[in-house]
Amino acid sequence: MTILMTIFRTKLRQRLAFAAACAALAAPARAGDGGGDYDFYEPSLYLLATGGYSVYKSALVQSNDTGVTVGYGFGVYAGKSHDIGLALKREQSTFTFALNNSKLAVSWQDVLLTYRLGYFHLGAAISSSAWQVAAPPDSDGDGALDTGSAAVAQDLLDITTTGYGGNAGFEASLGKKSSVFTDVSFVTTGAVQEKVVKDGTGAARLDRVVTLGPRMDVDIGGELSLLKWLNLRAGFKYRTYSLTIDSKASKESLNTTYAGLTAGWNL
Repeated sequence: MTILMTIFRTKLRQRLAFAAACAALAAPARAGDGGGDYDFYEPSLYLLATGGYSVYKSALVQSNDTGVTVGYGFGVYAGKSHDIGLALKREQSTFTFALNNSKLAVSWQDVLLTYRLGYFHLGAAISSSAWQVAAPPDSDGDGALDTGSAAVAQDLLDITTTGYGGNAGFEASLGKKSSVFTDVSFVTTGAVQEKVVKDGTGAARLDRVVTLGPRMDVDIGGELSLLKWLNLRAGFKYRTYSLTIDSKASKESLNTTYAGLTAGWNL
């Protein structure tokens, strides 16, 4: 009987140790003091601000160039394990294309509702965007926009859009003071509202059909603890979509290398 009880206790300890190891693997990334600080990486409330160097490749204005992207936002987590999140994120970019003097200003705003399970999260997104584009005409009709001294930019687009989609990602700690993450969003545009703009002759651009194709964002980066409530954040974001005017589609892409700060508090 003594031998049987010893074997039973040994097996029970082994099973409890295995269950504890599985729970640890399923737990969210927690970095900070000692074994980690859950409140630092997933607080009840957080604010973020980033700035980045962007490369924009545009078939719409037939040119590539660089500019600045500024991002900011805030979010909250709820639930006993902070597993339900709601966030608002906004980005603004401006570009001037030296080849043909085209100009583009675009802003994106996403509202994200996510559920986190261990290292992973999955959720829904409601998105809106605003565009202002000026580009020179194709004076000689060869299919290419005017360039050089002949290029005089004219108002081409002034639109706002709304859409919806999904979001998924992964985050894990690296040691006690840092973490890495991957975040992917896919958004389809449901509606485009166009404001009337005028060409170089003063004539209104009317009776056009403008659509914005599906947008995909891939964000890869990391965070480094500076203080208990403050993180240094850096990463690379790749964004693609298409813009169509009267059945003529233009593939657009935006690549941004960014850095910024994330501040969080557990309320």
